[in-house]
Amino acid sequence: KSKEDLLNDLDLKSKYYSKILIYDGCSPLEKKIFSFFKPRRQQQFRPLVLSLMHQLDLGTLSLEKYEENMQFLYEFFICYHLIGEQNSNKIQDVVHKYSKDIENQFSLELLDNFKKSMTDRIPNEQNFCNSIKNIRFSNHWKAYSDNRKRENVRAIFEVLERELGYKGDFSGCNIEHCYPDSASEENCQIGNMMLLEKPINDKCDSKALAQKIGYYKDSALVLPSQIEPDFSIADRNEWIAKKLHSYISSMKK
Repeated sequence: KSKEDLLNDLDLKSKYYSKILIYDGCSPLEKKIFSFFKPRRQQQFRPLVLSLMHQLDLGTLSLEKYEENMQFLYEFFICYHLIGEQNSNKIQDVVHKYSKDIENQFSLELLDNFKKSMTDRIPNEQNFCNSIKNIRFSNHWKAYSDNRKRENVRAIFEVLERELGYKGDFSGCNIEHCYPDSASEENCQIGNMMLLEKPINDKCDSKALAQKIGYYKDSALVLPSQIEPDFSIADRNEWIAKKLHSYISSMKK
């Protein structure tokens, strides 16, 4: 409505951008999300983040609701882009519309509608299951060994563990290959992996699966205790995909 308002708003939004880009004054949750988005060039959600930050500052959005919706963006990105392999163009209109609406006519109902519009675009369960077979990481096979793949796998299992009820921290966890990934490229699939506390992971080093099962039971995480001797990687790929698809789909309810 005036040049002064415009300049003040640009100044305010530039401060928000410094959080997004250089993590200036970020909370631990914000830094985790922004540092995950940045190397993956996830710029599409930035207008949404700016609007959420502004409503938090205005006091119309509680910190709890702000963090809940930031977590949604993070988990949606993991399920939609990393697993579902969907193109950003398919959600461009939704992001544009709700970024503007959240900024100018905010309500909690609007946030619920936004999440429903986003989750409606998650690929169907079968395509989701097919895509997750492509999620691989290895400490030995160079094709699957870069840090980006490692971080993708960690992020997926953090979402899955939280969905299964784990409330703890993941900072001291490593990626565990149940069957040794050095033995076969097939053992690099996500169905052969999970997160495991580093001290337990160290004890499992170079041991056969049958020997590691007992150590898995000592973990506070949910997934290690579910591993059975001679489990099927293919079956576990499908189980992980269905669990995550069900979880992200339920967010619209």
